[in-house]
Amino acid sequence: MLPPRSVSNLIASAFAEAALRNRAIGDEWRKISVKVGGRLPASLLIVDVQKMGNLDLVIRSMEDDSKCDHGDPDLQMFLSGLWVGMAYEVLRSLKARKLCSGDAFEILERDLKLIRIPLEKYEIPDEGKLDGPTALARSPPNNDASDFYAYVPKKDPLRTHIMPSELREGSVSWQVLDPLAAVKERWIVRRDLSDRILALWA
Repeated sequence: MLPPRSVSNLIASAFAEAALRNRAIGDEWRKISVKVGGRLPASLLIVDVQKMGNLDLVIRSMEDDSKCDHGDPDLQMFLSGLWVGMAYEVLRSLKARKLCSGDAFEILERDLKLIRIPLEKYEIPDEGKLDGPTALARSPPNNDASDFYAYVPKKDPLRTHIMPSELREGSVSWQVLDPLAAVKERWIVRRDLSDRILALWA
């Protein structure tokens, strides 16, 4: 009888395999962790950026697997959401401390916020900018009258917003709502966010 497999070893193997598949990108993340982490000495920023990069490599491998119908969509959605939260907190902290700026950085931080707020707070970002109750459709739908509802900002403690999400070319994509933009709805792709971070600090 074979001994039970260790979950810890399986997870470690997945991270190791992802690092092998994406060696060049892993090198970029390590360089970025030193470059960005050095802006906040005596902190764990370097370590957190490295962790963010390691998780990115795993998700990239899952994205490539899903293109060949070998992926686990639910697990990929879960890890992609975790990665967005990590990335947002890194950029938010840099912005709050005025350690990074520029148009590309500001737009990237905003895009991460547009995903993170609905995922982790169940709300529409900057909901105070909405012009009163907003008509929304549930996702996924129930295919009945309950699919359509009014989102009442601030005043309704039971208000919620579930972003539509799907896999696009293997990567998790979210349809965000942005009350501050001229075009209120648009899709944001996880791998594009990662590529933009890498390009920003390359």
